[in-house]
Amino acid sequence: QTAASEAARAAAGAGLLYARQSLAATIATLWYHTVATERLRLTAENASGVYGDLLKLVKTRYEVGRCGLQDVAMAGADLDRSRQRERAYATSEQQFVRGLEIVVGRYPAAELAVATTLPPMPGPVPEGLPSELLERRPDLVAAERRVASAFHLIQARYRRSTSSSPGNHGSLSVGIVLT
Repeated sequence: QTAASEAARAAAGAGLLYARQSLAATIATLWYHTVATERLRLTAENASGVYGDLLKLVKTRYEVGRCGLQDVAMAGADLDRSRQRERAYATSEQQFVRGLEIVVGRYPAAELAVATTLPPMPGPVPEGLPSELLERRPDLVAAERRVASAFHLIQARYRRSTSSSPGNHGSLSVGIVLT
């Protein structure tokens, strides 16, 4: 009975750790998307400037008779598409920032400032690390502890039922190996 309650307590603790890490991962993901979208918006803004300059050049070429009206229309369409892309990235960025504000409890203040640079890439992953990380995952630890708790409860019930019948001193044999 005590082993079952200890395993249940350990499962609850691992579940809480999993919830905390999940929240941290959500925040990190939203931050990464915010930074990446900001960079895409800046690139689109730069492209809009280039397409604006290109439109001016094409109009000048049209005025001197070096190109047709279709070229002017295509350059204008390219500029419009670039500006639409820029607005779409700005909207996406704003949505990611609002998502971050909601998760950290600052919505609707609209005052969250997000750094616009990404951290440097980490070095190569050392050998054996992925399997060690899997063994420490809180959701897996919690599941393992829940199975252990259920096993101990079943074992305690089996002992109670076999000890109440005279002459029966059997043991519970379960083919579950907990690692």
